[in-house]
Amino acid sequence: MENEYLMKKIDVIDIPKEIKDLLIQNNVKTIKDLCSKSKTDLKNMCLSFSEINKIQVEVQLLGLNLRKCE
Repeated sequence: MENEYLMKKIDVIDIPKEIKDLLIQNNVKTIKDLCSKSKTDLKNMCLSFSEINKIQVEVQLLGLNLRKCE
């Protein structure tokens, strides 16, 4: 069964607005889009290590992982 959060917008995760804006500028609009990215992809978007870790924790709280969603 597909995770219920995959098609939701990234607004549902608890990350700062600045990070959300940066993700949206890089065409990451849904949780599924976010999960299709690796830590390296996020680093290439100029996100810091601590910002990437925050994103990873929030995604894991939804029962998902970066670069593992289909």
